Amino acid sequence: MRDFNFFSVYSEKTNTLLSRILVFTAFAILLAAIIGGSYFLLYLRLEGINAQIDEIDEFLNSDTVRDDQQTLTVLKGKLGIITRYSILTENIRLNLDSVDYFRVSVIEAIAAALPEGATLSDISSSGDQLFLSFEVDTVDTSAKLLYELEQLSCFSSVMPKNIALNEKTELYGYYVTAVMIGGAEK
Repeated sequence: MRDFNFFSVYSEKTNTLLSRILVFTAFAILLAAIIGGSYFLLYLRLEGINAQIDEIDEFLNSDTVRDDQQTLTVLKGKLGIITRYSILTENIRLNLDSVDYFRVSVIEAIAAALPEGATLSDISSSGDQLFLSFEVDTVDTSAKLLYELEQLSCFSSVMPKNIALNEKTELYGYYVTAVMIGGAEK
């Protein structure tokens, strides 16, 4: 005799549903583990990066770096001064190379007449006139410079032309025209 199980259809559906639920649950647990693991790894990496940032900040705020920064600032200032004087010297040299009208004694007299805080930055000539450019630290220095130039025996007259503040160097550009006694050859 044969035994028929009329409920087997229902038991197979239960097994199929149970296996689907188990697969879905396993997949959800696996997905949660992957996401959680990824977040944990990212958190560890972020903490490592923050630790490196803290180390770098500590190094940058150290006394050695501050001292080096101050030394660098001082050296940059010195380099700026040297560069400025180099440019001024080159301008004077170029003008002296192009003009043979006046003697070295005139330049030496002008250099001796410079008060403290004044620098000769350019010199050119036309006929018996010298066009002088100076850099001065104050307006008072420009007045002293004008007085000293008027006292020189090689000029019949000294006339100030312009004074203007150079905001980049914080010095005044002072321009003077001087007429030489006896023409340019003297």
